[in-house]
Formats: sequence, structure tokens, C-alpha cells
Amino acid sequence: TQSVPTSDNLAPQVIFSTTADLRATSTSIIWVTNEASDSKLWFGTSTPVSTAGMPTASSTALVYYHSLDLTDLVTSTQYYYTIGSTDSAGNTGFLTGNSFQTPAN
Repeated sequence: TQSVPTSDNLAPQVIFSTTADLRATSTSIIWVTNEASDSKLWFGTSTPVSTAGMPTASSTALVYYHSLDLTDLVTSTQYYYTIGSTDSAGNTGFLTGNSFQTPAN
């Protein structure tokens, strides 16, 4: 018997996200997804963060472990960010409501 291929219609789920190496003017945003997907990140100083425009940082590599660097940040500032990951079938999952504050120099 032959099995019928199933189509992927589920968006990647972000399992975990955090900031890493938080500095006064830069940081890395890292996250893990349940399936290989690309990496997109939008951020700003107000919420909600719009995903209508181009992402601030991105990578087309399809991975489970994602890491994108943000630079030229302002010290002592609250930032908000939204993560987006798209799998090879074109399904996109988002994680919103994230934030971090850059420390003073």
C-alpha cells in the first residue's frame, strides 16, 4: 500500500524566546521553533509592533534555533519586538508581546 502525502498547513510554533548578551546599544534575540523555519524580527519603542513592513532583521535559513542581532540601540530604552518564522510550506507563526530594556552605559 502507498501512503498519501499530507500537506503541511500548520504554522511553526515558537517554543521559547529571550534576549541574550543584552548591552547598552545591542542585543541578540534568540528563539526555538518546533519545525525548521526562517527567522524574522520586527522591533520598535512602541507597542504593538507592526509586521506590515520589512522585518528589522531576518535570515532565510530554515532552522530550529534562531538568533538575530540588533545593533544601534539607544541606552536605557524599552524596546518591543515581534518574532515571525515561516516554514518551507509557507506557513508563518508569530510571537508578539515581547520586550527588553537596554541598560545604561
